[in-house]
Amino acid sequence: MNLVIGGGGFMLDDYHYECSKNGNKIRNEKYKNDPEFRERLSKSLSKGVKKAYEDGRKDKNWGKNWTGEKHSEEAKRKMSESSNGTGKGSNNSQFGTCWITNGIDNKKIKKCDLIPDGWVLGRKLDL
Repeated sequence: MNLVIGGGGFMLDDYHYECSKNGNKIRNEKYKNDPEFRERLSKSLSKGVKKAYEDGRKDKNWGKNWTGEKHSEEAKRKMSESSNGTGKGSNNSQFGTCWITNGIDNKKIKKCDLIPDGWVLGRKLDL
């Protein structure tokens, strides 16, 4: 899997997507049915979280359950002001691009680029 050019996540082809999906399914089944595996995984995850706290990568509010809590009006105003204009129009990371497909693969191109032979606008979804 390669990072997407320009940053922002992973580009998963069908093969890697299926591998990831199947791996998660197998791990979840094993977690439910194998007490030893569940114990090892829980200890490993706990160790990683504790190390993140020690290293200062997480603070005391990390992972806080926000159920039933609400942001204050001032917090909402600050969030609104700080995000104003981001992700809109030419500031949107997807601005000026479009999906193309050859019926098997999908990829993004700039709208001004020529669509290669055998490719059409749109994308094929296999979810």
